[in-house]
Amino acid sequence: MPRLPKPPLSAKEEAQLRSVDLPGKLAGHLRAIALGDKPLPDAPGERHHYVPQMLLRRFRAPRSREVFELDKTDGTCRAVAPKDAAWEPDFYAVESIGDNRAGLVEAVLALGENYAARALDRFLASPMELTADDRLDLAFFVAMQEQRGPGFLSELKARMEEAATMEAVVKLTNFRGPAKRRREAEELRDDLLAGRVLLEVPMNNVLVAMMETFAQIAFVVRDMPWTLLSTTGDPFVCSDWPVTKHDAAPPHSRVAAAWLSSPAVRTTFPLSWRSCLLISPGGADPLAVRSTLTQVRKINLRTYGWATRYVYGPTAAVLTELHEFALEYPDDVPRRTPHRHVVLEDLANADPAVADMNASRGWDRTIAVRQADGSFHAVSYEVISSIEDARRAVGPRASSARKQV
Repeated sequence: MPRLPKPPLSAKEEAQLRSVDLPGKLAGHLRAIALGDKPLPDAPGERHHYVPQMLLRRFRAPRSREVFELDKTDGTCRAVAPKDAAWEPDFYAVESIGDNRAGLVEAVLALGENYAARALDRFLASPMELTADDRLDLAFFVAMQEQRGPGFLSELKARMEEAATMEAVVKLTNFRGPAKRRREAEELRDDLLAGRVLLEVPMNNVLVAMMETFAQIAFVVRDMPWTLLSTTGDPFVCSDWPVTKHDAAPPHSRVAAAWLSSPAVRTTFPLSWRSCLLISPGGADPLAVRSTLTQVRKINLRTYGWATRYVYGPTAAVLTELHEFALEYPDDVPRRTPHRHVVLEDLANADPAVADMNASRGWDRTIAVRQADGSFHAVSYEVISSIEDARRAVGPRASSARKQV
């Protein structure tokens, strides 16, 4: 495999980068690739797993070669080999010109899986002996599994297209130039607002945006308290979106749970049918281990509720029971609150209809935003849940005072 050309760094900058002692074997490997000391990986295979085989194998029943897969759309449940589950052809393929890098994203994900598999084996065998290297490698794995699935990438693509549309409309509205060019800008803006022109973000850009956040999330995950939950009773299950969050005390209603959305937020990631990783900023110890019977069902219901389509477990019975419960008691199954763009506007310039719309949904009419001096200031807010919302937010009544968060 060819090596990367040297990065555009001065000798001093390169020396500084080489001198950084990064914990984690994966981080060191990625740094070596960035510096050109190791070859850029590639993965030519077409079968791209969004849940790694090494994770799915941990949800097989003892002495079984297969895991059970439940399809939420119709309730069907089948036994399937891990290599035949949770994949799509060329799911992470990158369109490239002039080289053979179509498998770059899949290769980086596979690299993370390889380091995580070894770290996970050691962690589950001797949890309290977790090393700094293994902790960061596992934190990278958590970050990857949160974002690499079809549901997350579909949502990310929609958010990026909404942001691109709003940014384009604002720029076209404020375009300065010759009269002819201004008219062309206004026509294009009107076409965007009317939906006659659509901005589509290429999947290459979506995959780049996904990968750019891995390191940032990994270090946040590494530094929060961890609890390894184990069960000797009902088994944990996994899904195509296995990293789930629940915030019992969000700062605002309708706010999506995030890694640090409040001290009460709890993130769960089932690691096998016997164990689940709980991550929370409100934890008491950097690392704790405890057994549980009462939390298994609660976590499984959230895993089911967050799943885009598929849920995995060691028996058909546990999956079928979850599905039947969800059909009979849908309000008792935790669902994701999707991450959304929010447009803020000073109340002096805001359209009162926006506050009325929020109230009609049962939301707060306005929200309080903390200022630099620590005080709070009430502002109008508009939640962007679709491309239509994005167009409306930057339509004719939109004020230049609005900002996107």
